[in-house]
Amino acid sequence: MTIVLAHKGLSSVAPENTVSAFESALAAGADGFETDIQMTRDCVPVCSHGYTAEAACGGKRPIHELSLEELNGHNPKGMGGRISTLEECLHATGTQGIANLELKTPYIRRREYVEGIASRLKDFGIGRRAIVTSFDHSLVRDIQHMDAGCGTGVLMLPVVDDFGEIIDIIGECYPRDKPMDALTMEDVSPLEDSTIIQDVLGIDGASPGEVYLGLGRTLGRIYPGETFASISKRIMSQADVPSYVDGLDFKPDYVFCHYLSCFTEPDTISSIHDRGMKAFAWTVDNPRYAERLREMGVDGFISNEPAVLIRAITSGQSRTQGSS
Repeated sequence: MTIVLAHKGLSSVAPENTVSAFESALAAGADGFETDIQMTRDCVPVCSHGYTAEAACGGKRPIHELSLEELNGHNPKGMGGRISTLEECLHATGTQGIANLELKTPYIRRREYVEGIASRLKDFGIGRRAIVTSFDHSLVRDIQHMDAGCGTGVLMLPVVDDFGEIIDIIGECYPRDKPMDALTMEDVSPLEDSTIIQDVLGIDGASPGEVYLGLGRTLGRIYPGETFASISKRIMSQADVPSYVDGLDFKPDYVFCHYLSCFTEPDTISSIHDRGMKAFAWTVDNPRYAERLREMGVDGFISNEPAVLIRAITSGQSRTQGSS
């Protein structure tokens, strides 16, 4: 069975990362949904892709500086005046739905972030229907060590042709000797084209400068105190997914690869399976890509178009069974 998870819920019919979007995804036939978890000032986990209230409910202040009550005091666009909490997200799964919870590296690293999520997962009793993932693999390790009872997965950066060259080009946009977590707009010399960062990595911004600053700060939160030169070595180590996973100090249940990485390195999926883990692909919206990846043995997808992928997978499985 190939799993399909709706990216941020079914955001085509409801505001992203809301209970309505999660419930709509399940009603549309998805096996579950993916959402992003931030922490408020009063240590309440909430669902938001961005770090500011603007992404969730129209404000511009960082979510970690606001209490849940203050967040709900904003006027969300079509969200009924409320941001969705982790508990509400878990309730939306019903009795069978899967919740893929992506942890965002907090602005201020504090143990309450991971502990708060782990304790709520334990209290809710969702078990393995919750899959906790992150690009910050230290957070995944911490969740696993807290015995939250959930599945765990590492999100891998996209590995595409000329990956090293792309990293070198991006590196020219940042100062060589300044830690990435201390960047300001004046430090960034962006390329005019920020498409690959916006589309592939999902970094938002109104201008190329904001996009590159957003990427820099995101990397700085994951690797505090390190320059781009140091971080780029860590990034390049992910080009060889099996070797990278072997080098982790914990064993995740899942490896989430960008779909292009699976095509660039066709043995990636089988190598993940050989290590006793499941392979998921993000973010797949093209049904032809989905069918190819299914044939390659991928275990699941994250998609903005879950209904489209479900039809493609069902059709492909029918053809396979008919020819056997």
